[in-house]
Amino acid sequence: MSVDVPTEYGGSGQSFFALVLVIEEMSKIDPSVGLFLDLQNTLINRLLLNYGTEEQKRDYLPRMAKDLVLFLFDVLLLIIMKIRFLGW
Repeated sequence: MSVDVPTEYGGSGQSFFALVLVIEEMSKIDPSVGLFLDLQNTLINRLLLNYGTEEQKRDYLPRMAKDLVLFLFDVLLLIIMKIRFLGW
């Protein structure tokens, strides 16, 4: 679920406020789902949108919009590896 990611990258192109509303509503049903959505949308997607290259955005953001569960951990691992081993 990529609520505030632009449509050219596979997201819905909504505002950050819409994202907060989605996370709040999902958290009413199951707080762990809300936390998971919050991590993906406010941490990972924001990092890619603000600091990622155009190639990274085209590659990762559409896949994250489709494959929420597995891809979140792949991107976290990629970011940790870049910071630790490549001096990003």
